[in-house]
Amino acid sequence: MNTRLASPPVTLQCLLLVLLACLVMTTSPQAQSQDSTSIDSLSHAVHTQKHSTLTPSNEEEWGAYQGVSDSVKSVDGYVLKESVEVFGWHPYWNGTAYKNYNFNLLSTIAYFSYELDPKTGSYKTVHDWKTTGLIDSAKAANPNIKILLTVTNFGKKNNRDFLGLLRGKGERKQVLIDSLMALLSERKADGVVIDFEGVGRLEKKSLTDFMEDLSTALKPKNYTIAMTLPANDPHEIYDVNKLASSIDWFIVMTYGYYYSGSKKAGPISPLVPSNTWGQGSVLTSLSKYEKLNLPASQTLVGVPYYGNIWDTKSQKIPSDVKQFSGSHTYKQIREDFPYDPKFNNESYSAYFNYIRGDNQGYRQLWFEDQKSLGTLYDRVIKDKLGGIGIWALGDDDGYTELWELIADRFGKPAPLTKPEQEEAKADSVVAEVEGIWAQVEHFFKTLTTTIEEDVRKRSELETPEVFLFLLVLTILVFPIAFFVVSIKTFIKDHSNAIYFIVSLILIISLIFDKDILIDSPVQIPAWDMTLLLVATATLGILIANLLHSIVFNKEDLP
Repeated sequence: MNTRLASPPVTLQCLLLVLLACLVMTTSPQAQSQDSTSIDSLSHAVHTQKHSTLTPSNEEEWGAYQGVSDSVKSVDGYVLKESVEVFGWHPYWNGTAYKNYNFNLLSTIAYFSYELDPKTGSYKTVHDWKTTGLIDSAKAANPNIKILLTVTNFGKKNNRDFLGLLRGKGERKQVLIDSLMALLSERKADGVVIDFEGVGRLEKKSLTDFMEDLSTALKPKNYTIAMTLPANDPHEIYDVNKLASSIDWFIVMTYGYYYSGSKKAGPISPLVPSNTWGQGSVLTSLSKYEKLNLPASQTLVGVPYYGNIWDTKSQKIPSDVKQFSGSHTYKQIREDFPYDPKFNNESYSAYFNYIRGDNQGYRQLWFEDQKSLGTLYDRVIKDKLGGIGIWALGDDDGYTELWELIADRFGKPAPLTKPEQEEAKADSVVAEVEGIWAQVEHFFKTLTTTIEEDVRKRSELETPEVFLFLLVLTILVFPIAFFVVSIKTFIKDHSNAIYFIVSLILIISLIFDKDILIDSPVQIPAWDMTLLLVATATLGILIANLLHSIVFNKEDLP
């Protein structure tokens, strides 16, 4: 009796334990949250939710709401190196910010987003995808750029609705694929990004199957397929090893390590693990995926263009959090803060540590800037990763330093266009002429230097003593030459002209050389000396002629 009476309670207890376990596995939100695939597993979902309640309804209104800059200096003269992929999301809420993008420094732009209706496979909205000027502007500026459409599905319930073992089979997946094919064809776009965040463990196989089906449908039309990965995937829900052959790019969302639910304020994208900030870091995430056989060449590292703000209990680093205060885009940070951030050497991140405007406590803002991202980009190059994935383009609108950083690390000088080639050819001709002219200038400069040197040497002989010697020699030689050389007839025949010339020379010498005759200078320039000697010689000839005429033949006088 006792044995039979004891058996039912034991059996009932076992049944209750089994039912409880099933209930926990299938319905407990806490248990499901443990499937969360990163520190902040819904990085893009949070930003989407933030903007979904705002009033702008189209691209132009969003541009006005965001205060898109009218004109921003372009980072021209560069194109991307062939070995790197620079991928960036353009979220619909950044409106017309694309007008300030440096398309020459982008490989791929992903429009955000096709908001999936998980129960049908169609979309709740694609926002301005069908009308946005982004696509035409990008293609006109950079014919090689690719435009993708991002499909978003956030949260466990939505992903279970679409990918669940029963619900995810067949029709819904095909509706999504057909819808994407039509939207891509309509805008002549180049592919898709699948951004499913918060996928549960039970949907792992269904997610893999869907991605393979999508690849089978899109690849024959040469479409690109990309997929986001969480920073942390402890249950290996995203089967990168199996999917690598079906997907072109995997964008690891390496941000959100410290987020709205963190107990301490800290870097949203720490580069390396540390004792202060823990093991969660960009390099830790990449290392884990590498161990899962994710090819480095297909890996894009997520780059946050935003920061998080916390009210803190102190100004210590790190500090406990009172509450999360919100997020700021890079543009807002540059506008709201005097730009001299501190730099944390453990996380390689920038931050501001300040007192609230109402003096009611402390705040910390953590973000990534030119210095911290430069370190990350150097690592991308060193590890030969595929490139970077920017979340999000337009969040730095009005500022060029992050574009300049991309140009510096991943760019190269742009090839010349045809007009530029013609201009360069003309510049080459001008340069050649300038080169010849420079040679001519050098020749004459050398000649001038030589002459000046000769003049300097001659100046050593330009003394009164030398002049007197030459003067005496002239007085003696020229009259004698007159008698020796038979020039008397010539002088007689041209006496009037000769007397005129002699008189003119005498007058000129008196005008220009009166200082020599009056001031008795230490130096007599060669030109002055020559002029006086000529005057003396002609005067001597004149006197000799007169004397000869008077003494020997008076008829010879004119």
